Amino acid sequence: MEKGKKKNTYTFIVSTDAVNSYGYRILTEGIDTEQYMKNPVVLYMHNRGFGTLTGSEIIGRTVSLKKEAGKLIAEVEFDEQDDFAKVEGGFIKMSSLGADIIETSSDPKLAMPGQTLETVTKCKMIELSIVDIGGNDEALKLSKNGKPARLQILNINQNNKK
Repeated sequence: MEKGKKKNTYTFIVSTDAVNSYGYRILTEGIDTEQYMKNPVVLYMHNRGFGTLTGSEIIGRTVSLKKEAGKLIAEVEFDEQDDFAKVEGGFIKMSSLGADIIETSSDPKLAMPGQTLETVTKCKMIELSIVDIGGNDEALKLSKNGKPARLQILNINQNNKK
């Protein structure tokens, strides 16, 4: 185990500049994370406990957050009191950004192939969730070498074909 890393800490891509399954994209540089980091909760499936609280709405916290090459990357520490082996076992690998949209743009220069809705140029991060199926295909748990697990599989298969 790396020095200073806890056993239950994992790295996730939270968001990227890519078009999501809803037909829009969020520019990473426009995500305001300042308020979020004052209370960096990690939820399961965006469950904020509206209605009946179960006590398991918050499953962890973000211990660090950075923007790098069009990606928002979080180091997430899971609550040791909660058995969240689904992440450790690799059953759940996706994350999802919960945000309030502040500004959008219909500028065609910001649009990408497959995009059907405006580009979110500014938003306020509210929460991060670990999800079964996320809206951004690139929002994945990273492996120890910093690459999404499914990209590693593709690379291995490509190398075997040579």
